[in-house]
Amino acid sequence: MNSKASRTAGRTTKQFTTAVRLAALVVFVELALRISTVERVCRLLNVSFDVSTRASSDLYDLSDPHVVRSQRRVERVSRRIGMGDRCLRRCMVLAIEIRGHAPVLRIGVRRSNDKRFAAHSWLEIGGGSLDPEAERYRPAVNPHRAS
Repeated sequence: MNSKASRTAGRTTKQFTTAVRLAALVVFVELALRISTVERVCRLLNVSFDVSTRASSDLYDLSDPHVVRSQRRVERVSRRIGMGDRCLRRCMVLAIEIRGHAPVLRIGVRRSNDKRFAAHSWLEIGGGSLDPEAERYRPAVNPHRAS
């Protein structure tokens, strides 16, 4: 086998194992969220979770190739396994993938013009959101912690 073919085969094998690992993680997160609370699952996965009243309106500088690659991989695997628009699950999986950047999981809420309630989750790194949609949501406040 020539060196180009072996590099391609190696990359394909690595991509496949990454996809399988991410798919297993997505399934684990889904099952964990069905039997436990978001806070407990975050503690179990060592994912920072903040429901304070202050969320960043700044965007994270997406110049870090690891963060960008990880986002793409999680999105791709999510679509392929039919996860759909499950922002909380995607955020938890991505937070594990980019753990070295100390991401913080946020959850926000809003009412649309037709008075419908909507919730959304996103990740922040260093005070900047990875999701431009986040600025449309107000941080959800944990009623158990509110004074």
